[in-house]
Amino acid sequence: MDKKIKLIPGICDTKNRHYLPEKLLDGKTTVNENGNNSQVYPGNLKEYRAVLTDDIEDVWYEYVPNSYDPEKKTPLVVSMHGGLMTGWGQAVYTSWTLVADREGFIVVFPNAASKRMWMMECDWEKVIETLGQISGDVPLLHKPEDHVEDYHDVKKTVKLIEKMKEKYNIDAGRIYMQGMSMGNASLHDIWEVFSPVQQAQGVQLIQNCCLMTDMR
Repeated sequence: MDKKIKLIPGICDTKNRHYLPEKLLDGKTTVNENGNNSQVYPGNLKEYRAVLTDDIEDVWYEYVPNSYDPEKKTPLVVSMHGGLMTGWGQAVYTSWTLVADREGFIVVFPNAASKRMWMMECDWEKVIETLGQISGDVPLLHKPEDHVEDYHDVKKTVKLIEKMKEKYNIDAGRIYMQGMSMGNASLHDIWEVFSPVQQAQGVQLIQNCCLMTDMR
């Protein structure tokens, strides 16, 4: 396997001033938005919709490298987008699909179920107090349910992992979870619902992302 990361040439929209512009979906455009460089929308990135739990239709994106062999056990990375982003936005604003091509693993990028924001444990009264001190139109976080295991985003992510294991030949001992900003914070809630048995089987939180670079 070629161990070099290969960037696909794109057409940079230097006039873009919008966050996560829909034009990126054309598979040709790139942007430098607030210092964030996007890559070309990957050809192998596919959108899926289904009811995974709670009678709510969820959306997620799967990236399967061309090197995938259904006869071989393959690692899985679950990558959670930041607040006000999407699964496809997480894919184009990070290097996960590029590294997946290089290393031969599958990546799944879930969408938050509502308002592009994950439900997370928080001090709700403190949130309201803080937002009252901020001027302007600030998106409100989801008021958390009483129990983490009742959060829809938590339940659907666990179900999505199971679905990926059924659909692909996933190595249960090499399932990794990573998030950007708010997505990273949400992982700690998801981690709480994994039993010690599941943790021992290989589901891991990624704390060191050195594999995303060519520094070896």
